[in-house]
Amino acid sequence: MYLLRNKSKVGTGFFEAGNFYPDYIMWIAEGDKQYITFIDPKGIRMLEKNINNPKINFYKTIKDLEARLQPTCAEKQIVLNSFIISGTPAADACVSYNVKKQEFESRNVLFLEDEDCVEKMMSKLL
Repeated sequence: MYLLRNKSKVGTGFFEAGNFYPDYIMWIAEGDKQYITFIDPKGIRMLEKNINNPKINFYKTIKDLEARLQPTCAEKQIVLNSFIISGTPAADACVSYNVKKQEFESRNVLFLEDEDCVEKMMSKLL
């Protein structure tokens, strides 16, 4: 496993997600699979208060990129994921966005306040 710091505005960014530059790239090589996960710790309070925000929905958009990338690597399966690790407490985020915590988690938005935040992320990506 490798955890890389992504450079803001000059590193790996995604136009599809509103010029989203996740802070970290986690790469796990396991057998014939390559898991490449983009992780962005952020207070979601500062994002547009819409659960369909492109940065939040990047968990889904990245799967389109995965499908386009896979044919370029016949010997390995490439699995792309994206997570937002929110420093904003879940209760505040739920009120601001008018959704339940489960809706955030289904979109790979996890909350730093949860002791099992990293475990949730790892179980979703592997």
